[in-house]
Amino acid sequence: PQGGFACDFGSTAVVWGPGSRPIVGNDADQLAAAEVEARLSVYADFARKQAEHPELADAVLLETPPLLGVRQTRFVEGEYKLTAEDAIQGRRFEDVVAISSCPIIAYYGYRRYLEHEGYDIPYRCLVPQKVENLLVAGRCISSEQQPYESHRAMAPIMAIGQAAGTAAALACRQKVSPRKLDVGLLQQTLAHQGAELRR
Repeated sequence: PQGGFACDFGSTAVVWGPGSRPIVGNDADQLAAAEVEARLSVYADFARKQAEHPELADAVLLETPPLLGVRQTRFVEGEYKLTAEDAIQGRRFEDVVAISSCPIIAYYGYRRYLEHEGYDIPYRCLVPQKVENLLVAGRCISSEQQPYESHRAMAPIMAIGQAAGTAAALACRQKVSPRKLDVGLLQQTLAHQGAELRR
């Protein structure tokens, strides 16, 4: 978020922020420029906080991350594209492999909290349209921007990763491409592993 926020660990504080301007996350020139801007911004923000808060006069900046955290770049075009309506309405799918109930976040603005128990992430979002023997997991699954802001959080990302890894193992065992995998078997295996699929 703009301005950042902090966690206090006794004599050390970890600060997230200040935010960076939007860039194309897979453009090397934009990334390099944003790295420089972000570091200058951190030092300026630190100096401003010291000027505003006398108790920070002896504080020192210990370190900054080695790289800028890129939130998103590309999404795969999958067998199904998760839509904003799917997330907002709490849509359920027969081929569910993960669930997200995290709010939809509009950086740097408001959070739209979901008014239901969550929405399903279908297996088809992990299966690219025109590439065989490939599954995707994490932030790049087939999705519109709004649901991405929800399912990019840690809990759904872990569930999506578990589904993709399990699907890959099953596809190898069954000697089929991920596209032809029996989704019922995948769901049964995930449920046996403790995954919550609301089935």
